[in-house]
Amino acid sequence: MSENRQLRLGTILHGASGNMSAWRHPAAQADASINFDFVTQTALKAEAGKLDFIFVADGLYINEKSIPHFLNRFEPLTVLSALAAITRRLGLVGTLSTSYSEPFTTARQFASLDHLSQGRAGWNVVTSPLEGSAKNFSRAQHPDHALRYRIADEYLQVVKGLWDSWEEDAFVRNKETGQFFDKNKLHTLDHHGDFFKVAGPLNIARTPQGRPIIFQAGASDDGKKLAARHADAIFTHQDSLAEAQAFYRDVKSQLAAYQRSPDQLHIFQGVSVIVGDDAEDAERQYQTTAALVSIEDALNYLGRYFEHHDFSQYPLDEPFPDIGDLGQNSFRSTTDEIKRHARERGLTLRQVALEAASPRPRFTGTASDVADGLQLWFEQHAADGFIIQGGTPETFPRFVDEVVPLLQARGLFRRDYPGTTLRESLGLALPANQIPKIIKENHAMQKTTLLLAVALAFSASSWGQDVKINGTGVSLEANKTPIHTAKNPQAIALLPQDLHLAVPGKFTVAVAALNSPPLTVFADDNKTLLGSEADIARLVAESLGLEVNVVPTSWEDWPLGVTSGKYDAAISNITVTKERKEKFDFATYRKDSLGFYVKSTSPLSKIDKAEDIAGLKIIVGSGTNQEAILLAWNAENVKKGLKPFIPVYTKDDAAQTLALQTGRADAFFGPNVIGAWKAALTGKTKLVGSVDGGWPKAAHIAVTLKKDSGLVNAVQAALNGAIASGDYAKVLNRWGEGVESIPQSEINPPGLGD
Repeated sequence: MSENRQLRLGTILHGASGNMSAWRHPAAQADASINFDFVTQTALKAEAGKLDFIFVADGLYINEKSIPHFLNRFEPLTVLSALAAITRRLGLVGTLSTSYSEPFTTARQFASLDHLSQGRAGWNVVTSPLEGSAKNFSRAQHPDHALRYRIADEYLQVVKGLWDSWEEDAFVRNKETGQFFDKNKLHTLDHHGDFFKVAGPLNIARTPQGRPIIFQAGASDDGKKLAARHADAIFTHQDSLAEAQAFYRDVKSQLAAYQRSPDQLHIFQGVSVIVGDDAEDAERQYQTTAALVSIEDALNYLGRYFEHHDFSQYPLDEPFPDIGDLGQNSFRSTTDEIKRHARERGLTLRQVALEAASPRPRFTGTASDVADGLQLWFEQHAADGFIIQGGTPETFPRFVDEVVPLLQARGLFRRDYPGTTLRESLGLALPANQIPKIIKENHAMQKTTLLLAVALAFSASSWGQDVKINGTGVSLEANKTPIHTAKNPQAIALLPQDLHLAVPGKFTVAVAALNSPPLTVFADDNKTLLGSEADIARLVAESLGLEVNVVPTSWEDWPLGVTSGKYDAAISNITVTKERKEKFDFATYRKDSLGFYVKSTSPLSKIDKAEDIAGLKIIVGSGTNQEAILLAWNAENVKKGLKPFIPVYTKDDAAQTLALQTGRADAFFGPNVIGAWKAALTGKTKLVGSVDGGWPKAAHIAVTLKKDSGLVNAVQAALNGAIASGDYAKVLNRWGEGVESIPQSEINPPGLGD
């Protein structure tokens, strides 16, 4: 154990404590989740034990099968604000979803709590796993898992930026001069992203902690990445010491990619404990509480993790049923773990349900036994701290009175609070206000961008000149003229009889709004949208006897746009993947090839495998297949002891160019056709390696349609007709994409993840 490393402890308000039916226990406060006296007693007991914080979980959807104390419970920020007036040093951590709230309101609420508590607020960031949540927020559809985390990433950027609206000494309040604040210390965020447009500034001063502590609760790959980038603490749960150690190493290893050190993120294991007079007494307490759970309640509890799936339809005493990918869009890491344990241990449905609803506490026995277990996990680097839940309604007071003193006597846990804020209790440094730094960097970037733009203005990118892309001559001027194709009777005959188009008589297609030639490029009037994707959309529309209606949009908008019927299709360099095929139909039209591009004067000459990226700073799009490949390679490298790569995320093509040319990034990894185009136009970059988009397998780019809309067969026929007529080849060749052509379109072929 490191000499300066101290164990951290928190507790969670979870009904009466114990399992889902613990409210029936003779010693339980049956209405604990809505009883403020009980909440107050728990908080004051935690503070008496010098615990770091009290944690309030939350959810946004219930039904008649929900856990009893979920049916009737306090909203987190409301109850924590009340506790702020009663407690003095205890941290106050509340859960709030990034999928069903607005960043400005969230930033304001937690900043207010931090001021009310004089620096003890914490925000537990969740993305809301339950599908039913959408029904309570006027949403047509619950975002899928990956999209929720992309939203959360931008959401956190906005909230953190808003918390930096004011510098610490911005409010002067000089009564003699009449100056209330220093306008030079007020900063407007002016955020324009894919999901949020927030001007700012926040209408409350910088908080006592600089910003509230950020927790993240999620053990999926997306959750770990989000925590590594943004969080101060992560709330997780693993069943064994080995699994917890592996999780600990994995998360800590990801911090370097965001220029963070291991001690800047605390990992808290959520554990249930029972303290008894001896082992027999602890076991008796567990059995008494476990016996309160009926098999019907256990099945309902298990179903909640799997999108409220009805498990009562399966035989109880046969092996746990094969339910496929159910649960992937809800509690992904938990459902993966449940299915894995059931398979490896050969458990029946009854056993799985009862274990889920009334799990045996991780640490149980005498106070010394419990302290030994916590010490072992802490010293073996399975956790930096623990969030304690009583295994029975009687446990938590005994934990504070009997276990905490033992941890203090062993030098593992402090005897008093080190300061007044939660940040001080957790040993985390006060964060610097980032906006003044960003403003300074932006001024420098704007100056450099202007110089770069002047230099490029006299390059080969003039509209009147021809260039060679992938060995093919390309004339931007000539490409302003559309390529048309004839109606395809066979394709038209495949259109569904009850076809409902977004715009009657038109085939409405979402394409990328970015200026990313050759896929999409604005003509010199800055209005007309050209590019291979607009051309492909026209071929499909005209083959079907429809007028093309191309709509520029963001990458994040097309999934909901297609599923809601806002768009009939999306043609936006979309790769076929196993996960996407669950919600969309695909008709392929191009191979997916990715390329690594570096500055033309770079000494780098080859990047095409995992070890080649070690230690490099690589520009990559967040949430893309390219990023998934790099993260997989990075995981291989970390296991081998190689340096991690550093992802560089940029807002647009101009920022990518600037980062590469000024040395802020070593390479760009993205669609090969985009990289080849840029290299040919500017002469300032070069290709040093290519990878299949479905690494380690091949993959395809496809027209993307709503699942089971009936359009996919007609679109496939339209594409195959254009291939046969030669119009398809004309489109790809005139944009330098002929090397990625395909002999025929396929429907829903194997993709990334299959």
